[in-house]
Amino acid sequence: MIETREYFVYHRKTGEIYEKIQAYCKKLLYKPDGTEWWVLEHIDGDFGKSKWFDKDVAICVGKCYLDPSKPSQYKLKDGTQKEFDFFVKNGYIKDNTGTG
Repeated sequence: MIETREYFVYHRKTGEIYEKIQAYCKKLLYKPDGTEWWVLEHIDGDFGKSKWFDKDVAICVGKCYLDPSKPSQYKLKDGTQKEFDFFVKNGYIKDNTGTG
């Protein structure tokens, strides 16, 4: 079985979570026409199962940034705002060295 993490697909402005998906990883891939798409790979640990999303769709790793137990639709865990903003802007997590 493939190890998976929980990903949240959410609305950027309202924070409403549309979908929770267990997947191995999130990648930015290109279709033959040159368009960019987010892909969640190996959904539910199934090696051949992936889901493609338009590049404008907001997806993040739930464990790292979201606290679904808070009463509002979308709340960051305490102390993660800076890292989350960087993740949203760049699609990866900045290390503590400041080099990327």
